[in-house]
Order: sequence, then structure tokens, then C-alpha cells
Amino acid sequence: MAPNVNVDGEIKGVVRMSFFKKIKSGLGIGTIKFEIIVPSHVQGNSGQLAGNIVMTGKGDHLVKDVEVSLKRVHTWQERESRYNSTTDRHEDKWVEKSRSEKLGHFMDETQFAIAAEKTKTIPFVIHFQPFEPQPASSADGGGWGFVTAAFSPLGNTMNHAMHHLVDGDADLEDVAFDKGDQKKIVMI
Repeated sequence: MAPNVNVDGEIKGVVRMSFFKKIKSGLGIGTIKFEIIVPSHVQGNSGQLAGNIVMTGKGDHLVKDVEVSLKRVHTWQERESRYNSTTDRHEDKWVEKSRSEKLGHFMDETQFAIAAEKTKTIPFVIHFQPFEPQPASSADGGGWGFVTAAFSPLGNTMNHAMHHLVDGDADLEDVAFDKGDQKKIVMI
């Protein structure tokens, strides 16, 4: 019997490749490249964000749905105090906290197949409630007074920041981890 053939006559290399291909696919390795294309600056009072999702297959896959969201992300530093039983003291450290708010969403549940090395572009528009963005210098005023009061009644916060994020992903059949992308944008 040939060294690469098992007792059932199957070629060992082919069985291994199929097994490793299933593992890689299940983990989302080598599945698709997912990219969000959006402008770097968007008018906050426009009420919409237009862009494209560009997917390139690295293998043959069935895409079950694609989705993209526009979020406002608030981040701040907060002091946390923990008791260390080894030193018999309370230890303080600053940790970064965040809270996000979804402003708009796009989802396309039309299933389609994508082949290896093929590219598919899906245009999208996310509608959101128009608003006037606050200048960066007013981070400590306006809405931040509420954030400080709501999340830190003792005033143990600092370094407030806010940014806007567009993130999305594609749900692939028989793949455990969705492939996605994120882009920061500036709302003007």
C-alpha cells in the first residue's frame, strides 16, 4: 500500500487538508476580507452617512447578512480603589471606561455566495437624528456634566473624550467568528 493512503483507500493529505480547512473556517481564518469605506468627515446636521461595504472572498462562503452601525462613544478615566490583602492597604488606579450610544443602523439580510478572490461591494446609508456637534473644547460642559453625575457621583473621573465610530460585520454560514471592520469618523 502507498505511504499516503490509509486502509480505506483515502489519501491522507486530502483528509488532513479538509480537516484543517474546516477548523480554519470555523475560527474565521482565511474566510473573507471585510472593509467599510466611509468619508472621514460627516456633517452632523445632515442626518445620514453613506458608504460602502467591500468584501473579498478568501474562500467560497455563504454570507447570511451584513450590518453597519454609527455610534457615539464616550470614554473617560475613572479611579478605582481595591483592597489588597497582601499589603493590607487600599490601592487606587485609573482605568479607562467607555459607553457607546447607537445613532443609526443598516442591515441587509439578503444571502449571497462569495467565491475566492471575488469582490462584492454593498452600498449603504445610515440615517440618524441630525445634531449640532459640540466643539472639542466643550468636552467638560454640556452633556458631560450629566455623564460625570450619572457615572461618578463622587467626582472621581477625568479625561473625558467623545468620538464617532462606524463599525460593521458580515455573518458567514458555518463560521464561528464574524468578520468586521471599524472606522473612526469626525462629525462636523
